[in-house]
Amino acid sequence: MTFRQYRYLDEENQERVCWQYGVLVAERRVRGYIYQLYQVGGFYIEVKYSISLNSIQSFTAFESTDELDPYLQGIPLEWI
Repeated sequence: MTFRQYRYLDEENQERVCWQYGVLVAERRVRGYIYQLYQVGGFYIEVKYSISLNSIQSFTAFESTDELDPYLQGIPLEWI
């Protein structure tokens, strides 16, 4: 599936694609939220989960690797 095809799906099917085809590649925690990054083909889906509300707040899809910066900052350089 391409990013463009994904964007044309309704919200329910976008979520389904994330859960069925997405590969979890990173996770981070920021101020009461858990952000999970999934890769689907050539694009990414970020899932924002509220710890206090115990619910998913949003799904955000993107292609740009610039938006990976918050996840890359958590990787210790000695691992590379």
